Amino acid sequence: MRIAIIVVLLIMSMGLGLQAQPGLYVSYQNLEAPYWNLLNPKGPSFFQHGFGAGVQYRIPLSKGSFGFIPGLNYAFFQQKPTGSSLNEAHLFQLRAGLRVFPMEFLLSCDCPAYRRGLFAEGFVGWSRWNFRHQEVDVQLEDATNAPLVGLGAGFFLPYGKHITLAPVFRYSFYPSVKWEGLNALRNPDTDPYFREETFLRQMSFEIHILFDH
Repeated sequence: MRIAIIVVLLIMSMGLGLQAQPGLYVSYQNLEAPYWNLLNPKGPSFFQHGFGAGVQYRIPLSKGSFGFIPGLNYAFFQQKPTGSSLNEAHLFQLRAGLRVFPMEFLLSCDCPAYRRGLFAEGFVGWSRWNFRHQEVDVQLEDATNAPLVGLGAGFFLPYGKHITLAPVFRYSFYPSVKWEGLNALRNPDTDPYFREETFLRQMSFEIHILFDH
């Protein structure tokens, strides 16, 4: 994990010499953990809503039609399935993606800036999860790493000479995340289906502020 962080930071610092466009963002996130939701099948999801923030660089490629997008992200999720229990998750995420501007690449669009700024992207990454479940007589904590893949889409909205705003919708998929110790919380009604290891689905809405040179 430390090596991956160093690599991403090096790439981002190299981007400063490649007309990179740095940016900050905040996000609202929804997390779904299908097999962990079985611990309380009649109540709310084991995890659900969260908030995040991050930094990201856009390094233009091929005259700006494509872009390489490395970034760092943090998110926090909290859920209270019952009055006496609490679930928390801290997510640290490294992403590297390829972004394409179809109006520039496919159509050479001579159109308004907001249409030229439409983009789609695919990305891969690595994540670090810190979990905690707490009840009156029970406390379970675990930390684990997990790969991720995903897709995103958004558009640029120029704001003045040196700032660009960008709303982004993002879907991330984690094929395998394991939280050891959850067997102690199994629900008798769902025992045959429950697993400590599950896939996660994450939907995010992000507001980016990018800074132009």
